[in-house]
Amino acid sequence: MEYTFNFWMMFFAGVVVRTMMLAIPYVLFRNMSSIAGWHEMEIYFIMAFVFISEGFSNLFFDGVWEVPSMVFRGEFDAILSRPISPLYQVLARGFGLQGIGVMTTGILILVISMYTLNWLTLVKILICIVLIACGAVLRMSTNLISACHMFWLNAGPSSNVMFMTHSMGEYAKYPLDIYPMWLKVIMLTILPYGVIGFIPALIFRSSNVLLLSLAMLAFTALFFMFARLIFYKSINKYESVGM
Repeated sequence: MEYTFNFWMMFFAGVVVRTMMLAIPYVLFRNMSSIAGWHEMEIYFIMAFVFISEGFSNLFFDGVWEVPSMVFRGEFDAILSRPISPLYQVLARGFGLQGIGVMTTGILILVISMYTLNWLTLVKILICIVLIACGAVLRMSTNLISACHMFWLNAGPSSNVMFMTHSMGEYAKYPLDIYPMWLKVIMLTILPYGVIGFIPALIFRSSNVLLLSLAMLAFTALFFMFARLIFYKSINKYESVGM
């Protein structure tokens, strides 16, 4: 925050862009009552989780996006030479200011949607905190796996694999019920962006909130361990400067 104008510019950019995204369901629901059985506030609830996880990931795990350029330029040597976990160094390397605005927008939408849906209770707020943490870890893990392609492929620093993977998360802003089965499977397993917002909405719709929340927590832990395994396996392919 030393550069005040830059901070506020990034903050409002995050708020404005995410607010504009709300215009799509707003317009749709002025002409229909539901989409595949989902109502307007439920879709806002899903979008809120997607925004919060994205903002949290940008804020605390933005360093993952620097992996391709570090590998290409040989800067990953510095990561490996320090007596600190390489994964920790990568995750803590960057700090995305835009994440503050994105998180703020998501939290506001979440509170409004939960209040409208009569989900704003102490127990569900605590469960929300856990599910939000799961969503942030899932997004970070997905980004980490996609960043590891640089260790295996002789791609340039401007490789768009990470951006393409990240763009798939745009589909997660809406209920997965509207998509074909093949895309739904991808969004729940290979690229689990659908788990970030859609599954919490299903959990809050059901009567087994606690049990399903524990299942999502277990899935998140397993997926993070898988991403960690991929990361350390990929490091073995690193060829240092001159790659």
